[in-house]
Amino acid sequence: MQKKFAVLGNPIAHSLSPIIHQAFAKQFGIDLQYEKILVPEDGLKAAIKQFFDNGGTGLNITLPFKAEAFALAENISARGLQAKAVNTLWMEGNKLCADNTDGIGLVVDCANKIELPGKTILIIGAGGATRGILGPILTTKPQKIWVTNRTIEKLPLLQQDFPGIAIGAMDALPSAFDMIISATPQGLDDTEISLPQHLWHTNTVMYDLAYQQNHATPFVKFALSQGLKVYDGIGMLIHQAAFAFYQWHGVMPDVNSLITANAPLAHLWERGRR
Repeated sequence: MQKKFAVLGNPIAHSLSPIIHQAFAKQFGIDLQYEKILVPEDGLKAAIKQFFDNGGTGLNITLPFKAEAFALAENISARGLQAKAVNTLWMEGNKLCADNTDGIGLVVDCANKIELPGKTILIIGAGGATRGILGPILTTKPQKIWVTNRTIEKLPLLQQDFPGIAIGAMDALPSAFDMIISATPQGLDDTEISLPQHLWHTNTVMYDLAYQQNHATPFVKFALSQGLKVYDGIGMLIHQAAFAFYQWHGVMPDVNSLITANAPLAHLWERGRR
């Protein structure tokens, strides 16, 4: 019997999750359906209920619903509890279960890109995406993590939940981070961005959690314009999807074979390696 999966978000048209999960399923001969569902900003609870009432097996959650999904879940993994945001849902009995695979996905992806231990890291954004990655990054023992946000009111609460981080307004940050991570929704539109030049040095690695299917995100464009090494969120997307797939099916897919076998995905992946 074909199992049903989906990703819920707003916007959602850009999502590559269906391609990724279909490719993972093919590795194991699993028959599944995976769709993208655009959810109104006030419609997450109803969308989740409708999906599982209609026989759905598992959901991925993307912007801007990760914190709200956490609030709706009944059984939550340790990673999800730490983040207070989740991206993977399933049912056990009559209870909605949840996990957050974003942070572990990012850390695994970074293993081939930058050594996080001992590094100074700046994260831009204080929403569910940042909450999802902070815990796993902290376990790698970076020298220091700073978080900044357009609205600084969110920062003290974030620091309360993650006391190992430092917080500050953009114009009050120290100089020259080893890695700068964009965890804002700006990557999903064409708004140009600019960052103060004192925030990076010539070897700084830039990483955008967002991605676009047919062109570079504004953050990636900006980093390239400054001659910096930059990656978009394709690598993290693939790895977090692998951990979600394992949660649902009990088998861990081969990520490298997916990249090699799927030309459109491989193209985007290689763009991040420039």
